[in-house]
Amino acid sequence: MIIKGRDSPISLIGYEVLLKRLSKSHEKYYMIQDRFLSAKAGRGGEEEFDRIIEKQHLGVPHLFLHDLSLNKDFQVDSLLITQNYLFVFEIKNLGGKINFLSNPLRVEQEYEDGKERAYDLSQMDKSTYYLSRWLEMRGIKLPVYRAFVLPYPKKFENHTNMTVLFPNAVPPYIRSIRQGKTRISESQMKEIGEQLKLEHRGFKPFPMCKRWGIDPKDLLTGVECEKCGRLGMEKVIRGWFCRKCGFFNVNAHEKTMKEYFMLVGDTITNRECRWFLGIGDRHVATRILIGMKLAAIGEKRHTKYVFDYQNMVK
Repeated sequence: MIIKGRDSPISLIGYEVLLKRLSKSHEKYYMIQDRFLSAKAGRGGEEEFDRIIEKQHLGVPHLFLHDLSLNKDFQVDSLLITQNYLFVFEIKNLGGKINFLSNPLRVEQEYEDGKERAYDLSQMDKSTYYLSRWLEMRGIKLPVYRAFVLPYPKKFENHTNMTVLFPNAVPPYIRSIRQGKTRISESQMKEIGEQLKLEHRGFKPFPMCKRWGIDPKDLLTGVECEKCGRLGMEKVIRGWFCRKCGFFNVNAHEKTMKEYFMLVGDTITNRECRWFLGIGDRHVATRILIGMKLAAIGEKRHTKYVFDYQNMVK
């Protein structure tokens, strides 16, 4: 039973927006692009894991929580809770030649073109330790196991004591764990799951410029035409007009405004609004800001409008 599904992929949305608003000549463009492609592949791997697990029988009463984050020491891709143990799964969609190594715990990738990449897996140790302490503080005695999951079959070398599985191997591996006497009731199992779900604090990647150390002045500005993708639609009476393809849209600015908040911050002034949308009339900017129903703080020229990130993916 899944009591917490995967969070909305807002990081992927943030990467897409940042790449769109950066020139390819920017010093960090290809670094960010590489991170975006890696995150996108990772999301696909998690979805493949979910697809396989959901259609198989684990053989024990259980709960799943996906994308669970309590703090910097506890961030897991998937957590399995049973009446006898908890299981932390780290899921990564990796390419190239794969080696799992110790001291420090890590996985290294080596590609045919000589490119190399390494992932620090010490977070898995932090998560299992934190979860063990979390249980102990509540008087619950359950072991916490861990496993690394490669979502698609491929060759790898494992020089660690860590379990590495493919999704199809997870159910039989779970069934192979000796159960013994049941340690907690199903109701206690559900209480643990609901409390962890309650304590979940979703990862907040915004603003992307601050996260990546990018000066907002480096961003490409202007309202995007949803038909041809050009940045720089012209503000006309009752809407926006694209000089390139002739497309007209009444509310084209709304998507661009959301992109500003993803990239720059959760507050915006009239001047910043004019800069990012590419308009010159401050009265037009005021009407746009008021029309988006943003909370206002301050007065007159010092007014700032505040965006609620809860509305980010709506």
